[in-house]
Amino acid sequence: MVRESSGDTVERLLIQVQVVISRRTANSSEALHYLLPRLSLITVYRWRFPLAVQLIPTSILLIGSFWLPYSPRWLLSQGRDEAAWKVTQRLHASKSDPDDNFAHAEYNQMQAQIEFERKHNAVGTLAQARLAFSQKSYLKRLGLGFLVQFGNQCTGALVINNYNTILFSGLGITGAMPLLLLGFFNLVTVPGNLFNGLFIDRFGRRRFVIVGCIGIIVCLSGEAAITAQFVDTGSTNRVGLGFGVGFIFAFVAFYSSCLDATMRVRSTYLCRGLC
Repeated sequence: MVRESSGDTVERLLIQVQVVISRRTANSSEALHYLLPRLSLITVYRWRFPLAVQLIPTSILLIGSFWLPYSPRWLLSQGRDEAAWKVTQRLHASKSDPDDNFAHAEYNQMQAQIEFERKHNAVGTLAQARLAFSQKSYLKRLGLGFLVQFGNQCTGALVINNYNTILFSGLGITGAMPLLLLGFFNLVTVPGNLFNGLFIDRFGRRRFVIVGCIGIIVCLSGEAAITAQFVDTGSTNRVGLGFGVGFIFAFVAFYSSCLDATMRVRSTYLCRGLC
């Protein structure tokens, strides 16, 4: 619904906010797992308490969903044009646009898209999928969108995040400290994604991707060298092992500020009009 009911800037910022919230959720989870064993009063509830905490935002989302408006695009596809216009007008209401010019433009664009889909018998999920694979131009955009997301997964971000505690342990960090560092690791993504949202259009998305890719290549190369020189040899050199920790945090700084949300934004714009 975001794409058809918001401007480009709002859409981009909403993507950034979604990424920040997901990272903060992960960070809160790690903080709980670090703190709970140290709170003797709730040791017996060690697994129940984090599970209960997760019910709070889930319940808020469930209750709030009853007040969410229907997608204007879906309403148009069902022939409910008046309801679609009211939702679009309400979502774009602004004192700087008293005549609802932007809302009218968005509404007319959605109407034209629905008419195009009806003309090509492409109303509905399966019909849209069939249309997306019926033209070379659409296939190209789909392919580029998939490749962007595939490239994002190939950066190693998930591997480093999932095996972070093992990596930190290999670097000589013991006890509960690896779990605490994992929390800080995810905490770094918050200012990183906020920076991305504020400056991505000022400096250009392509430039962000290039800088991010170069940065993580340097960080992964440095981490590999540290591993070969100090970890695999069983060295206790604290300075060398400390550089290994530094490369891990530098990696997440480059990834969150240059690649994380950028890849989602690029895929969204590449696939515009296909759904």
